[in-house]
Amino acid sequence: FTLSVTPAEGWEWHTQRPFYRLTIEDGTKKVYEGRLEDTILNLTRGTIDLRFYGYYANLTDVAWQTTKNQLWSTTLTDILTDNCLQISTDQSNITATDITVNIEATDHTVNNYPIHIFNHLIAFGDSSDNTYDFAIWEDRIPFLTTRTVTSLDWLVNISDFAQFKIARRLRDMWNSGYGVYGANDSQTATVTDADSIARFGLTRHHVTMTVGKGAAQAAAEAARDTFLEEHKDLYSQGDNVILGPITTDSNGIPCPSSWVRAGDVLRVRDLVPPSSALDSVTRDQERTYFILETQYDAVLHTNKLHLDRHSLTLDSILARNLIVTER
Repeated sequence: FTLSVTPAEGWEWHTQRPFYRLTIEDGTKKVYEGRLEDTILNLTRGTIDLRFYGYYANLTDVAWQTTKNQLWSTTLTDILTDNCLQISTDQSNITATDITVNIEATDHTVNNYPIHIFNHLIAFGDSSDNTYDFAIWEDRIPFLTTRTVTSLDWLVNISDFAQFKIARRLRDMWNSGYGVYGANDSQTATVTDADSIARFGLTRHHVTMTVGKGAAQAAAEAARDTFLEEHKDLYSQGDNVILGPITTDSNGIPCPSSWVRAGDVLRVRDLVPPSSALDSVTRDQERTYFILETQYDAVLHTNKLHLDRHSLTLDSILARNLIVTER
């Protein structure tokens, strides 16, 4: 935000309001909540730039120092409870997983910040090869959910978009691989997906190196299988997908596009010719998408969506890791 200020007002923002809380509502829903972290006071222009971060930023405040050998979702809740005191204590939306991960003191997941530990743990998935996403949503409540598509939240037409461009990055496809684990860099068995290999006529072999020195073989196998399940097919990535001010929910009711958020499922009804699959609710790579990121523009009242894959732009990568470049 940029505000016009007198010198006295600017100085008050600059020196007296660090970590002030900001909420933005549209009269019905809360669309943003964050804390003030950066200020740039320009006395010659009479302005101050204010940068707020969502409370996801609390995951970078206190490093985690304790080893754990338990279900990784339990480690995640322990870290939230002990180190993330600005996050809601309501953990009813944390899905319990069934993979035990041993975090040793020599592993890079100890003496690190929760945001990096969580990104590490999520890679282990579960015994059903589900991919998980972690988020802080309304009222600072944490969510750990599987990236599954069983129902629709938004049912839209191409005409509802201000821009609609989708792309496929063929090098995102991997249909074979193994995991590396343990202090001696042991290797799991190699697994392949025969259907994917037959479909694309190509074998792409991935080495899952994210499991860490403290991982046991079972955890490394889970990380390997979770990765391959998510990457054996090619999903379209929103290259420039921007909803206009108004969209429609699954019941056809008009709603502000600011209500669309990460974790929702969106279907574009007229993206491809109708078929018998139109009524199915799956990530079909054609018309139904899982929303991973949103960027709402409060000036233009538009919402930029990143579908099925995280944005690969530098700004988005930095934002996910809460890294700020010099300005």
